[in-house]
Parts: sequence; C-alpha cells; structure tokens
Amino acid sequence: MNTITEEEALNRMAAYCSAAEHCKAEVNEKLQKWGLPYEVINRIIDRLVVEKFIDEERYCRAFVNDNFPLTGNSQVPSGNQATLLLQHR
Repeated sequence: MNTITEEEALNRMAAYCSAAEHCKAEVNEKLQKWGLPYEVINRIIDRLVVEKFIDEERYCRAFVNDNFPLTGNSQVPSGNQATLLLQHR
C-alpha cells in the first residue's frame, strides 16, 4: 500500500490550494481519500489556514464571482432564487 507522510500531504495540499481556491471541506475530502488519520487531517488543515492557503471568506467571494458574474443589468440572486440556482447545479 502506498502511504503518504504528513509532510508530503501538507506540501501537496499547499500546491493544490495555491492553484485555485478550495474550502476546508474539499481539502478534508481529498486527505480522507488518501487514508490519513483524522488528527493528521486536522493538523494539516489548521496549518493551511494559518499560512493563508485556505481562507473560507476568500473562497466564498471567488465562488460567488465565478458563479454569479455581474454584467449589465443582472442582479445577484437572493433568497429563494439563490437556493433554486444552487439546487440545480
């Protein structure tokens, strides 16, 4: 079985988060697929947050900007409109 060390996982996740915005849940899911223990996953995620590789607010802003661009007279969906849009994705 091919195992990955904590340091290797941290370096790979830093590179992964540097390429595009990712939230804690995405990183957690990827680390779980690699078979890392939960305490190691938590340490890696905490370190990525401290070093600003993961920033939930920045991720949310990028998500909104990518999925709801403001052009011309378009408006950001709110309330039920936003919920319906997200459910159809």
